[in-house]
Amino acid sequence: VRPRTARCRVARDRPSRGAGSAGWPLDRSASSPRPHNTSDHPDATARQPRGTPADLDDLACRIRLAGTPVTLEVATAARSEVGPTAYRVVQEALTNVVRHAPGASARVVIALDDQGNTLVRVTDTGPPVTGVRRGFGLVGLGERVELAGGTLEAGPTGQLGGFTVSATLPALAGLLR
Repeated sequence: VRPRTARCRVARDRPSRGAGSAGWPLDRSASSPRPHNTSDHPDATARQPRGTPADLDDLACRIRLAGTPVTLEVATAARSEVGPTAYRVVQEALTNVVRHAPGASARVVIALDDQGNTLVRVTDTGPPVTGVRRGFGLVGLGERVELAGGTLEAGPTGQLGGFTVSATLPALAGLLR
């Protein structure tokens, strides 16, 4: 596993649309670096991420361009197992870092366990969290992971700060991931 902080290719692949990071408009708030699907845009469906490793690279790039340092580590064996659910876990966790831990950095690790399950872990270096309240994003994400047969855990990393979102997704030959 080699940490990746490669150059962003998002800027040349996506048309500039103003406020968004590298051409992706920011949805709902200025701190949400998610792709925005607008049906009036001619290639709106073509731009939707499918959860490939390249999509993860693009997501990490957009988060970096929004000002949050991100390290992305995807084990070679896990690259073919990244799918929509794993992508969504990373997307929600990184969006939360941007929104709730400004100035923090994030580390994304995707690997396989001994049974072939996909392990997704996103950890940030934000300040200590007290009174954690699960918002709609984490609740919905938990439901999505559960529908895929997996588990989701989210909470403070420790007394010194940080927050971790971890998901385990079952080995289903790439289906629903």
